[in-house]
Amino acid sequence: MPYKTWIPGDRLTDPLYLDANVFVGSVVRRHRLYKTSALFLGELLASKSQVCLSLVSLEESLWALARLSYYRLNRQPPGAAYKKNIYRRWAQRIFAADWATFSLFSGMAQQWRSVGIPVMSVPDDGTLPSVSSLTADLMRRHHLTPADAAHLALAQTYAQTFVTADSDFKAQVPTSALGSLLVLELRP
Repeated sequence: MPYKTWIPGDRLTDPLYLDANVFVGSVVRRHRLYKTSALFLGELLASKSQVCLSLVSLEESLWALARLSYYRLNRQPPGAAYKKNIYRRWAQRIFAADWATFSLFSGMAQQWRSVGIPVMSVPDDGTLPSVSSLTADLMRRHHLTPADAAHLALAQTYAQTFVTADSDFKAQVPTSALGSLLVLELRP
């Protein structure tokens, strides 16, 4: 299946696996993906498409939200150094300033379920060994980071469509390696 740039109004083929950048882009107004991600999620919710969520997306999203908050609070440019020790020193200020954003994000899956959006948590116990093996294989074959390889392995295992704004996938994973998985790219 090919890579395809998402255009508003495109029919969504579910289940859809959402990369962390889709979530972050939809809740941070200053984010370069805000308009595109918010519009995409609006269409996804209106279509009541089945969504796959993973702890990988949750962790990456929360880390990105904390990093973006730190950059804003400390007047740092995007891409400036941000490591665990910086997070620990700034965590109290980050959450004091931006708790509403973290709350919005952390309650998203429950809110979606409450309005009838089918949300599946992945992986389940039965597929964890095969997803783990596929993740390591994707890291080896395509030199993806562990998180990117896990996202792709989960998408290949559970979804028909992988939604991302991460250009690493297209740059590193050939179309032939996707099988029947459609990679839907969000662009600002």
